[in-house]
Amino acid sequence: MPLLESCRFKRLLLFCIVLVGAGLRLYKWNGYSLWYDEAIWTYIGTGDFLHSVTLTVGISKPPFFRILLYFWSFLGQGEFVLRLLPAIIGMASIIVVYKLGKILFDEKVGLFAAFLICLSPFHIYYSQELTHYSLTMFLALCSVYYLALSLDRNKISFWIKFILFTTLSIYNSYPCVFLIIAQNIFFLFSYRKYKSLTKRWFFSQLAILLLYSPWLMLLPNQFLILLFQQDYLDWVPKGSLAHIFQTIRLFNAGYNAAFPVHLFALLLFTPLLLVGIFHNLKKNWKKIKLLLIWFFLPLILSLIFSKIQATFTYRNFIFILPAYYFLIALGITRLKQCLYILLFSFIVVSSLSLYNYYKDILPYPEGFYRPGVHNKIDNRGSTVYIASNFQKGDVVMHTCRSTMRPYLYYLFVLNNKNIDKINNLFFNPFYLPEEEKGFTDLAYKAFQWESGLTIKSAEGASKLIMPGSRRIWLVFSSWEPQLLFADRSMEEYKVKKWLDDNFIITSYKEFEGIKVYLYKIPHA
Repeated sequence: MPLLESCRFKRLLLFCIVLVGAGLRLYKWNGYSLWYDEAIWTYIGTGDFLHSVTLTVGISKPPFFRILLYFWSFLGQGEFVLRLLPAIIGMASIIVVYKLGKILFDEKVGLFAAFLICLSPFHIYYSQELTHYSLTMFLALCSVYYLALSLDRNKISFWIKFILFTTLSIYNSYPCVFLIIAQNIFFLFSYRKYKSLTKRWFFSQLAILLLYSPWLMLLPNQFLILLFQQDYLDWVPKGSLAHIFQTIRLFNAGYNAAFPVHLFALLLFTPLLLVGIFHNLKKNWKKIKLLLIWFFLPLILSLIFSKIQATFTYRNFIFILPAYYFLIALGITRLKQCLYILLFSFIVVSSLSLYNYYKDILPYPEGFYRPGVHNKIDNRGSTVYIASNFQKGDVVMHTCRSTMRPYLYYLFVLNNKNIDKINNLFFNPFYLPEEEKGFTDLAYKAFQWESGLTIKSAEGASKLIMPGSRRIWLVFSSWEPQLLFADRSMEEYKVKKWLDDNFIITSYKEFEGIKVYLYKIPHA
């Protein structure tokens, strides 16, 4: 690898890696509608900052991403602007991976690890989604980066940044608590080397605890909400050894890769992982130990904790993804003679998986393979269609929560309403300002379902039909619409059958993953 020795070439290579990473994260990033989880994060508003932060308690999430999104939303509340935030954070992570690899090992390892992150289908997926996951990985990376600098150079400025980023990581994602545990275990196992830093280590951990203490007081409320929402969280796995291997499989090739691609990725990544670990044990034992603890301990701890509260969703482990890629990058540096073949193989794996991703192809069923990950559906198109044809006396019904929140988001954006009004609508069902009566009717009828009225039965549907109602819009979909449209025995069809039996279909339009029916109420 003589060319890699040139400093100018290394800088050019890093620039190209970041440029390609940016292109992959920006390609079609606005080509599909917001889905349920993204729509939840849009309930931020620009009117009341404290109210926006406290709303995080209601969705059982820490507040940092909401705070960041609150200020970002001043640039615009459309999906085009909002989705730029995780994309930019994803690009920044490529640079931090390079810098961390450089200080842990050398520039080559940093470049190879940055290359892997750049092409990672798993990381690209969450860099294009308006959720907190790309930020989780970025903060974890910064935490480990300044941990390494603090232990090696012992400067106050590095310790302060380590405290800051570690605290922000747990203010952004609860599973990052496992990262802090991993860091403490690493320090304990390396105590002989870092004995002189014991006092600073103790005060850094104390500072993190004190900085996090205000949010600790709200944790009991969030646990109560989690218990209350158990029926909605039955899709979350409790975790097993098989789930750990599935996490690694997703790190290799993402959600959208077909079986041959996953098999090829397994044959490619596994030997490199083993070479990266065992061929560096003597030379870099301390740093290999850090990577192994960073990667494996959160998986094991989450597996144990999951027996109490099911939390084993693969996306929660995005903060350990860099550790895995560093080990792979170490393996690459040991197989110099196969370098170009290996790099080409990574490009093939990524390209085949990303082709399916950009085409919205998910080869495997949800369940074990992709809990909480679904095909894209056209919430934007269906909402525009309903809003454009809505008339006084219309009722809007949804057969699934997955379309409800995005419907409200697009409704407010289309009508140039501030999104903070969704907060009022969501938490106060009596919010019906007279000056916006017509618009609020359009949103409020939908909100009634979200606040507890299910329409998976005729009785539930009938409760939404008020005196004076003239027409009924049915937004017919589910979390897995491809299954719904293929299986007429699913619960959602009970509502449609009741509507078909009692009302007259006057129009029908199909969108990706959604069917919209318009019924006329006889004698209305």
